Amino acid sequence: MSNRASKSDQLHVFFATITLALIVGLPSPLHAQTFQKVPALAFTKAFAGAEPLRQVLTIAYTNNSTVRFGATASTTSGGSWLSVSPSGNGCCFTPLAISAIVTAGNLAAGNYQGQIVITNFSNGSIKLTIPVTLTVAASGATFFDDLPGKLSFSFKTSGTPISQSIQIRKHGSGTLNWSATASTAVGGSWLTASASSGTAPSTITIGVNKAALPGGGASPGTFIGQLRFQTSGDSMTIPVAVTVGPAVFTQINPLNFTMPFGGANSLAQVINIATNNNSAIRYGASVATAKGGNWLSISPGGNGCCFAPLAHSVSVNASSLPAGAYTGEIIITEFANPGRAMVVPVTLTVLSSGAFFADLPGQLSFSVKKNGATATSQTIQVANGGSGTLNWTLATSTADGGNWLSATPTSGAARSAVSVSVNVAQLPGGGAVTGEFLGQLVFQASGDTTTIPVTVTVSPAAFTQLNPISFTMPFGGANALPQVLNVATLDNSSMRFGGSVVTAKGGSWLKISPSGNGCCFTPLAITASVTASTLAAGTYTAEIIFTEFANPGRSMVVPVNLTVLAGGPFFDNLPGGLSFSFKTNGTATLQIVQIGNGGTGTLNWTVTHSTGDGGDWLTATPASGTAASIATISVTAANLPGGGALAGTFTGQLVFQTAGDTTTIPVTVTVGTAVFNQMNPISFTMPFGGANPLPQVFNIAMTNNSTVRFGPGAVTAKGGAWLSVSPSGNGCCFTPLAVTAKVNASTLAAGTYTGEIIVTEFANPGRSMTIPVTLTVAASGAFFDNLPGGLSFSVAPGQTATPQTIQIGNGGSGTLNWTVTPSTSDGGAWLTATPSLGTAPKTLTVSVNVLNLPGGGILAGTFDGQLLLESAGGIVTIPVTVTVGKAVFTQVNPISFVMPFGGPNPLPQVLSIPAADNSVVRFGPNAATSKGGNWLSLSPSGTGCCFTSLPIRVSVNASSLAAGNYTGEISILEFANPGRSMTVPVNLRVVASSKAFFDNVSGQTSFSFTPSSANPPSQMIQVGNGGTGTLNWSVSATTADPGKWITVLPATGVNAGTYTVSVTTSKLPGKGLQPGTFIGQQVLKTTTGNVTIPTVVTVGDPVFVQRPTVTFNTARGLNPPPQVISVASTSGSLRFTPIAASGKGGNWLSISPSGTGCCFTPTNVTVHANASALAVGTYVGEINVIEFANPGKSMTIPVVLHVTATTPANGEEP
Repeated sequence: MSNRASKSDQLHVFFATITLALIVGLPSPLHAQTFQKVPALAFTKAFAGAEPLRQVLTIAYTNNSTVRFGATASTTSGGSWLSVSPSGNGCCFTPLAISAIVTAGNLAAGNYQGQIVITNFSNGSIKLTIPVTLTVAASGATFFDDLPGKLSFSFKTSGTPISQSIQIRKHGSGTLNWSATASTAVGGSWLTASASSGTAPSTITIGVNKAALPGGGASPGTFIGQLRFQTSGDSMTIPVAVTVGPAVFTQINPLNFTMPFGGANSLAQVINIATNNNSAIRYGASVATAKGGNWLSISPGGNGCCFAPLAHSVSVNASSLPAGAYTGEIIITEFANPGRAMVVPVTLTVLSSGAFFADLPGQLSFSVKKNGATATSQTIQVANGGSGTLNWTLATSTADGGNWLSATPTSGAARSAVSVSVNVAQLPGGGAVTGEFLGQLVFQASGDTTTIPVTVTVSPAAFTQLNPISFTMPFGGANALPQVLNVATLDNSSMRFGGSVVTAKGGSWLKISPSGNGCCFTPLAITASVTASTLAAGTYTAEIIFTEFANPGRSMVVPVNLTVLAGGPFFDNLPGGLSFSFKTNGTATLQIVQIGNGGTGTLNWTVTHSTGDGGDWLTATPASGTAASIATISVTAANLPGGGALAGTFTGQLVFQTAGDTTTIPVTVTVGTAVFNQMNPISFTMPFGGANPLPQVFNIAMTNNSTVRFGPGAVTAKGGAWLSVSPSGNGCCFTPLAVTAKVNASTLAAGTYTGEIIVTEFANPGRSMTIPVTLTVAASGAFFDNLPGGLSFSVAPGQTATPQTIQIGNGGSGTLNWTVTPSTSDGGAWLTATPSLGTAPKTLTVSVNVLNLPGGGILAGTFDGQLLLESAGGIVTIPVTVTVGKAVFTQVNPISFVMPFGGPNPLPQVLSIPAADNSVVRFGPNAATSKGGNWLSLSPSGTGCCFTSLPIRVSVNASSLAAGNYTGEISILEFANPGRSMTVPVNLRVVASSKAFFDNVSGQTSFSFTPSSANPPSQMIQVGNGGTGTLNWSVSATTADPGKWITVLPATGVNAGTYTVSVTTSKLPGKGLQPGTFIGQQVLKTTTGNVTIPTVVTVGDPVFVQRPTVTFNTARGLNPPPQVISVASTSGSLRFTPIAASGKGGNWLSISPSGTGCCFTPTNVTVHANASALAVGTYVGEINVIEFANPGKSMTIPVVLHVTATTPANGEEP
């Protein structure tokens, strides 16, 4: 072997030297790149205490290129207490976040060394070694409490970085003086701290100087820094990463929770994970904690669980933790390699005493339609959850650095209200850019810091914003009424979503229905209910979280406040919602809200209004007042999105405030061609300890009269379950259908009670409607006596409606001055009431102007209205229904009876119930009464018992009733679903015998003939004075159709007498040639009470042959001879039931044969008058001849008995 170098070897050396020189001499960026430097890490833990919080390191290259690398951890003492995740040879690609984890168990007090080595997978010579120091502090030592495991800053290229605040706390009893230094791996001194030294506990602000970053913030990339905190015998580090780019995680600043020692957990905070360009990134979410165990959780969570943008609930479970401060962190990691990451520090303060923030909302959610101009402000309540005085300050920040988030005031003393606003013009893109924009409110007080995340969603199809809702109830009293929230989207599209609730102190006092993951589709009504009768007086906070059933998905958080008051004035139960609905391009009908004081003292109140879209379409008048009072709520259709021409669901809110109490009322406006006809609030009045008021019957219908399946339900607050509806149940019904609201409140104390009827479409998504219900139980004074529970008008297309009259009476003492206001669900001026004010007793005439109905009376359908009667003693409503169609129930006007106190019952009245086109409709009649017990009965009656045009006998049994006015009603309900309906008010006047009043009159006047243009024979009606004094009377006639075919002459009289009833055939529908049943009414009026005589004309073949009045004349003590009458039909044979009825004088009238279905036409019926025991006078009875068929015809034959003091000259008058 030779030691001499060859020529070729010398050349190799030469070229190698030149190459090395060139490499060494080349300037950057051609110079070899390496990892950005990560300075040494320092951890501290207490001996035998909890493990320190993991530190999250971002591994990046100096030129931000993608390089595959491996990560390993090792220690030189103390065993394997250090690990790294992820780890392994070639596990990862830059830039990537890795976690440095300490698991030291029971290591002895002292200092331990380890390291993390990052190795380039392609060039093993390129390494990054990160020294790690662990200090295990001896018992009694003073050292750093857990610091955040990382601070993450991110902003859009050339954007603005947002500062973050961190708490520096100590562990141990001594004084901890600290110093802080900042270092960066690349660029200049871009990492800043507001203080470089201090004494724990301290709060410092960490910022990023954008100008000192590589490229001055204009270069995309990940840039690494570190904060090192030192004190005597201890040091800790906080890794810092700044990510700049067009699509980075939107920065979320540290979260802070506060709760009392041994108390309920804090409310969950909801954070939205998004990117600054609103792109969809798949990522995972996890949490880490140090001391205190696993007190922090996030949902949803897991590796690759989620896609941005998405909402996460961050919860603490710390009720068993001792007082102190606890630190955790949320780690957001892109499900990619390389991948973006973000760490959100979390601090929990458990306080043993003193003042601290009572649960603040876990998020505020704002929604703005793309290119919208405004966002609706929200108000939050700041309360003291402890003792002493809570003086607070408030700071706002936004993730993008924009000045779009503001709060007023920025400081105060609890209890106080803070208004939080979003300036849309200051959002990125000025509201024209779709996306989620994040901000934060930081509340600070001595010893407490609490945060509220803020999310603004700008989108054409975001959730329509719902502002915080508030409930109030008395300590130990009934639960507040549920509030009904309509969850919708700004463009009224259908979105699948889920709803859940979170409560803090007080346990599970809040619930929503429906609820569950993906339960629902917008638009849908969600009912929020409280169950808090066992809660102590105080303030309770919760939140409702609505989350789109999608990933990524939109979300919305609705804060909920409950105030339980021990005394003083507070809002008595306000309605849980107001529902407005109208047809596209229509108008909304105003509604009223009754404001009562549920406590003691004077309740001075104010009301403010807001809308989900920021429009000025909702108003309340007056804006302030003193309870008890009334506020009128109006909707201006022209100010709605689309000016009322855009179909959709629009939400708003009324906020009622007084000293110590805030209560909200959600408001929903539904616009469309097929929405529920608006039903305004209904009101009942009754005397304390008296009979229940009459049921109210209202029709649930659609604006286009389409068929929609729905379910009604009733809820009440104080007073127990005094309100019910029938039918009821989920999906029980189809529009149009009559729903009966009943009150059972005879045991309630005097006062005002509030309930609500919630009508929900049996569909998902589905429409809904909330109908507030108020019950006034009057202890004394003047109040409305029972008014009818409904008025029904029936109109054939193109014809007019027959007016109706109702009696307004005073059910109490004193003077009842009243006003009446009509309203209609469609906003049309078709309903009138005359007079509009007066003093009870009074007769009110109610009319319908058919030309003002939708379609001018030509359009078939059901149209709803209401009469609102107001007095100083209470409010009562009367639902009004107009049914237009060819096959509707023929209108039956209110009927009236009169009888003497302690005397015989009046004669039954016979009502024929036909359809307007004389078609066959199956129906069921039912009677209801209020005071006086069950004095009203029907035969036949019951669900689906009958077919039109079956006659119904209406009987009164009231011989034991005191003198006065009594009101009942007959409900005619089609046996179908959907189904038509009709309400017939019934008035009974019981008169003292010392006054003049109508003696018994016939209960029906019937005419029947085969089709003909000739007029049928007229009939004579006997009028008598049943009392003493002078009876001045008048009589008028109405017809259900507009023909006015009944004539009565004479129209007035004095005391006993007769008048003639005639039918003009040419005015009948079809001019007497059209078969059918046609009805009308005679109304006899006098000052002591009116009486009605139903009138029926039956045209057809076969029909009963009309019979004249049967008259008996006899002397006192003698029975007149029987009379035989023939009950015949115009052709064929009709099976029938004859029934005899008599009023005063007892059962003096009888017939033979008799009995159900006993007879067939023609049959001779013997009429007996048993008059031997009767006093001198005139007695009126009747024979009701009712066809034994269903449907069936009827005929009433009046019977008049004259008893004289001497034998009449002619004996009898056949």
